[in-house]
Amino acid sequence: MNCKGEFPHLVKMHEQYAKHGMTLVSMNIDPPDDAAVRQKVVEFLNDKHAHFPNLVIAEGAKRKDWLRAVGEEGLPATWVYDRKGKLVEKFNGVKYEEVEELVDDLVNKK
Repeated sequence: MNCKGEFPHLVKMHEQYAKHGMTLVSMNIDPPDDAAVRQKVVEFLNDKHAHFPNLVIAEGAKRKDWLRAVGEEGLPATWVYDRKGKLVEKFNGVKYEEVEELVDDLVNKK
């Protein structure tokens, strides 16, 4: 499954864990200067009720350059940070059950 197909899982996690202090941020790496693409991105986010920060990589970098910069093999990719801003784990590909299990542990950790 691709990023769009998995996005509803992120929205669900946001809805479930935001009240516990979890912040979700999505990132789009489509060309920011393409108005038609930008409009589709906005429509997609609105359609999926993505009520959290949604970032657009605006440096005009190509997708492969961005992926190389963060050291990921491909998308979707998920990074989980703790309350202190420390990276806990990086997930590459579709592993939302594992992501949710980790988030649940972190949110319920005192």
